Amino acid sequence: MDIEYLLWLQNFREATNNVFTPFMELVSHLEMWFIFAAIFVYWTISKRKGFFIILAFCISCFMNGVLKLIFCIYRPFVLDERIIPLGYRPTSYSFPSGHAMSVTPVLGGLAVISRKKALWFACICVLFVVLTGLSRNYYGVHTLLDVVVGTLLGVLSLWIASVIVSHPERETLSYAIILVICAVCLYYISTKSYPEKYEGGNLIAGSGDNLRITFYEAGMIAGLISGRLIERKYIDFSPGLSVKYAVIAFAGLCVYSMFTFGRNFVSFLNPFITEYGGTFISGFVAMLYIAAIWPFVIKKVCNAR
Repeated sequence: MDIEYLLWLQNFREATNNVFTPFMELVSHLEMWFIFAAIFVYWTISKRKGFFIILAFCISCFMNGVLKLIFCIYRPFVLDERIIPLGYRPTSYSFPSGHAMSVTPVLGGLAVISRKKALWFACICVLFVVLTGLSRNYYGVHTLLDVVVGTLLGVLSLWIASVIVSHPERETLSYAIILVICAVCLYYISTKSYPEKYEGGNLIAGSGDNLRITFYEAGMIAGLISGRLIERKYIDFSPGLSVKYAVIAFAGLCVYSMFTFGRNFVSFLNPFITEYGGTFISGFVAMLYIAAIWPFVIKKVCNAR
């Protein structure tokens, strides 16, 4: 059924002469930018609500990487040669959808915190979650099952994050449990074997990208937790919605974008600590920057409490 659905979308794409393709490409590529909105909320509007969304995002991303490496399901175009994906052919595993699991906690979280004061905005966020999943099917790189399960797991990550931030008295214990789970998962995915598929001597499906990204995401969780504990004890900044705060936040987002999109911006350390160690540290520094380093700058510049 999944393959037939993708073939129907593929036929629809061809029958409409790809008229919807530019829009679907835009929706799919917006995925990496939505987290900026959550960071802006954390720095300028509400520390608690912003952290809730970012924590859910990190949990969901790491969960996605681990599950992909557990199930090792090939992309639909690898499973059935009738599927012709648009553009690039990712070599990572397919289930569940990474786009769905990164967009859902961010846009879902924004919908949750805005639903009472701006229902229209919450509805737009939910619509974009649906469109993002549809775009991955339209691209031919994920099945409907990949997207649906990914979305549901993104909702689960929101619930987990809400439980953690709603019980500050047990927050440190929750972080300890999360870090232990991360360590166990990293050990497991580092030691298990993975199926790989080649075509014409080229790898078309394997674990390489998934392993790298999952170590980065584990670093994100560790960096976010460390930053949260440091900020809570030593910084204690207060967000503010003003032009001054907005300018400082925008500058911080520019800096963040420059050193995060490479996934491994400390690659010079790889000869000493392995490539996966480098990606872990990159993720750690990225989230430490969000949770503590730039909040420290905000407090100093804006004279927050």
